[in-house]
Amino acid sequence: MAKGNLVSLVDVAKRVDQNGVYAEIAEVLNQSNPIIQDMPFHEANAPRGNRVTYRTGLPQVHWARLNKGISASKSNVTSREDTIGWLEGRSEVDRRHAGRSMTHENYLKYRWDEDQTFLESMSQEMAKTILFGNEEYQAEAFTGFFPRLSNPNDPIFGKSLTLAVTGVAQGNASDKFDNLLIVDWGKRYCHGIYPFNTPAGLKKTDHPNEPVKDDAGGTYYADVSQFEWCMGLTVKHPKHVHRIANIPIAPFDDIVSSGAYTLSPKETAVSEMFDTTVTPPKVLSLPDLPGMLIRAFNSMDPCTSGHRVIYTSQRILTALDLLAQNKNNVQLSYGEWAGQPVTMFRGVPIRKLDILDNVDDFGIAG
Repeated sequence: MAKGNLVSLVDVAKRVDQNGVYAEIAEVLNQSNPIIQDMPFHEANAPRGNRVTYRTGLPQVHWARLNKGISASKSNVTSREDTIGWLEGRSEVDRRHAGRSMTHENYLKYRWDEDQTFLESMSQEMAKTILFGNEEYQAEAFTGFFPRLSNPNDPIFGKSLTLAVTGVAQGNASDKFDNLLIVDWGKRYCHGIYPFNTPAGLKKTDHPNEPVKDDAGGTYYADVSQFEWCMGLTVKHPKHVHRIANIPIAPFDDIVSSGAYTLSPKETAVSEMFDTTVTPPKVLSLPDLPGMLIRAFNSMDPCTSGHRVIYTSQRILTALDLLAQNKNNVQLSYGEWAGQPVTMFRGVPIRKLDILDNVDDFGIAG
């Protein structure tokens, strides 16, 4: 392992205060990505993943008359196998740190603290993959929601995508756009998958006093923490997921005046998301977010045996929060979900995903 990935005396010094006590670290890199907590998991039905069959065409029927036959016909189906990815992490800490560079108690605290950072890192990577994972570019991972919901002409998921603005170049990081993702979680709808005959979830294994090699091939002994997480995503019915993409972020007037982009029908363009000249700040329609959610809901099938959740960025959630303050807006309200206060649309919780604030980092328009 490269030296930069191992615990040094400098790392130890940074984490112990002037009194020799292990310092409490402010985790400024932690993210809020509750999609993993919301997602139910079910055992996969195939050795390498989960096979799902979609009906793509109905059989042809005919009006009959006497002395005239009809042609036989059949329905058409297509299938895909949602694969499972295997995410791993490994922490190695030289056992000689205990009793030398730090007390034994601080050594145990250090290992526990470092393990928590691996859990957070793996959680962020899984949240990113659930949304943006694409096996076309990273074969060892799994395909998430956005690559499936990226083409309005797709025969399966095309109607599960709404574009607030058209003409957005794929992966154009100079233009900023946001997303709303509506997911029906349930065994019949959307859920996580894990290999059959294995336990679900993130697994941590301790390997104490394990011989490891340094860069020169020398051997020393380390306490090793090994992290493994095998999972994937399956969408069993396209009418139980919907993405509203290409929601523009202020300033918007330059985007429209350039002529490069076109507003979808029934949407209204304004120059700013918030009018900060008034107190409290007034939310302007950019575009009609409640209207877009209504149309998305009406295009989906009812969620009768699971739970529906809306995910979006901090920017869009703030806009919807402020819209909810308007008592005339009967679609938005305040409620509780998973023991936390949330903004709701038609009783459906709206959850913030920090990963959506950095959508341009992943080369996906919207």
